Amino acid sequence: MIPARIRGTVIDIETTGLPHQGAEVITLGTVSGNLVQILQRTNERDFSSQIKQSLSKLPRPFFAFNKSFEEDMLGVSIDGELQAQPYEKKSRAIVVSKLADPFNGNGIEVIDAWRRYRSTGDTRTLIPIMDHNESDLLLETCLLLVRHSQQTVEVKL
Repeated sequence: MIPARIRGTVIDIETTGLPHQGAEVITLGTVSGNLVQILQRTNERDFSSQIKQSLSKLPRPFFAFNKSFEEDMLGVSIDGELQAQPYEKKSRAIVVSKLADPFNGNGIEVIDAWRRYRSTGDTRTLIPIMDHNESDLLLETCLLLVRHSQQTVEVKL
């Protein structure tokens, strides 16, 4: 739980690469209300239908950092962009101390972690992916607070 109530939903995904490379979504993280939820793919079943079903239950507006990437990968419309300019890096947009990210903001490491899971089947190798996703969600929620707070956030102190 976070100490604010989001009106709408912050969305962050982890993928196996880029859309033009035929990449797939392997993690869907959301912040809605004051709850953080992470849906992690673990097998070959139709994960995209699980994602669509999960998103259909979440309140709009949807917000994402790099909205066009999330739209391309998810096939859904994202209402609000959290990037201030194209190619902005989260690490330059906002700094939050003591945030636990095993990949230090380097999402490309998700791909190697997913490959380790696929080769070993050890679900413990998925934990860093989910921890990274949670870290990204918390950063993006902070950006939402800073950049869109008047319309979307009710802070509880």
